[in-house]
Amino acid sequence: MPRRKGRSTGDLRYKGGLVTYLEVVSSENAALAARLTAVDISIRRQRHVLLVRALAGLAAALSARAPTPSASTMPVRQVMEWQ
Repeated sequence: MPRRKGRSTGDLRYKGGLVTYLEVVSSENAALAARLTAVDISIRRQRHVLLVRALAGLAAALSARAPTPSASTMPVRQVMEWQ
């Protein structure tokens, strides 16, 4: 996120006598809360992406190691259930 340069609009409105300082602080607080929420959402999204990639890699590794079941290696009851 880009850094703020100079005075905020709220500060200028306060200096011009259009709003109280409480209104300036309140609006800046709301803006900060919105930015924090956006960062939180971004972090959660990145964590989900990393989790999905890790699980996909684990599934690929497990499927590469595990042999597929065949009728010759299973008892008859399991063959009937498997088919």
